[in-house]
Formats: sequence, structure tokens, C-alpha cells
Amino acid sequence: MLTELVLDALGQPSPDELMVALCDQRIGQRDLLQLVPLLFEAAMQGDRVSQDLITRVGEELGISAAAVIKRLGLQALPVEVVLAGSVFRGKGPLLIDTVQQVIHRTAPAATLVRLTFEPVVGAVLLGLEWVGVEADDAIYSALRATMPEILHTGHAGYLPD
Repeated sequence: MLTELVLDALGQPSPDELMVALCDQRIGQRDLLQLVPLLFEAAMQGDRVSQDLITRVGEELGISAAAVIKRLGLQALPVEVVLAGSVFRGKGPLLIDTVQQVIHRTAPAATLVRLTFEPVVGAVLLGLEWVGVEADDAIYSALRATMPEILHTGHAGYLPD
């Protein structure tokens, strides 16, 4: 299933032609990054290869987060792990559930938190703080009105209050 989705998205007639186009660098990095949602779509439709890829990514991300938690000695604390990056916008619970399972082996009290806004908003808030402006409800309301919130299709329970 994933093969057909990728070939269609990149306008290639066959896997062989796709390989030639990749080797000839006729397919750009931006085009390749556009394939990530297809991986999640195929996984949601039951494609086992796609599900395995997402699970492997989740395991690697979980291992990395758990290593940081362990290195900082936070295993017993209710540490928040912020899920940042476009990969966490993928459809379905598979990636996040996998990350959570791996992290919980090291830090059972850890909670996963998904971003509401793009990380650049944090820079804006730090800039405001630097000039003496406190980020109150009015500022957050203005941000919600002017900045697109990150939409998630996974577990709404992971969104911060």
C-alpha cells in the first residue's frame, strides 16, 4: 500500500523509476518530506510495513527521551516530555503510544505533552518577558486569535490544559 501511495505522490510509474529519479536527484528533499503523512495514512489503513516503520520511529524517540530522563536523574519524578516536531502531527495513536510505552519503562510518572503552538511562539513569549511584559490570559488569547494552533489527530488527552 505504501509503495503505491509514494509512487502516486511523486509521479513515478514504478519503484525502479523512483530509484533512478532519487539517484539523479530529480526528487527534492521537500518532496520527500511530503511523504510522511502518507506513511501515517497507510498505517491507519492497516499497512503492516507502515505500522512497523512508525513503531520503530516511536521506539527510537522513546529511547532518546528516556536516556535524557535517566541522565538527568528524573526517573521517579512526574516529568513532562514535550512532543515537538511535525512527525507528531501524524494520524493515529501508534507513534505516541509507542513513545509513551518506551518512556514509561524508565520513567513511569512521565507525561507526554503536545505543543499547542509552533515552537517560535515560545521565542515570542521569551522576548515579551525580556522587555518586561508578562504573558497573561490576554496575550494567550491574542496568540490563539492570530497564530494557527497545531491540530492533532491523535490523543486529545495529551494536549496541555
